Amino acid sequence: MAARGLAGHARGNGADPDQLARGGRRPAAIESIRKHGALYCIAVGSATYLVSKAIRASKVLAFADLGMKAIHEFEVRDMPVIVAVDSTGEALHKTGPAQWRGKSPRIPVVAA
Repeated sequence: MAARGLAGHARGNGADPDQLARGGRRPAAIESIRKHGALYCIAVGSATYLVSKAIRASKVLAFADLGMKAIHEFEVRDMPVIVAVDSTGEALHKTGPAQWRGKSPRIPVVAA
């Protein structure tokens, strides 16, 4: 998977560096992912070790000064992640809640 082309969206073009790797993407970021045929993946926090072991090679593409938030290209094998935004711009953070909204039981919330 590659984040190629996303550099143009980051710093100075509407991206908030503090929001990289934090949940759902803004519409401009999703459009950039779609435009460049990239992916945005998420993982369960406790799976971090397994995710790190799946990376076979890594290359910083842009913003090396951001450290772990820099834009990377990875070569991976059997990586336990979920594609949150695919190369067509379909975003799990939008489709997931819409898909399950009518299927899950309503749980009442009671204020204490």
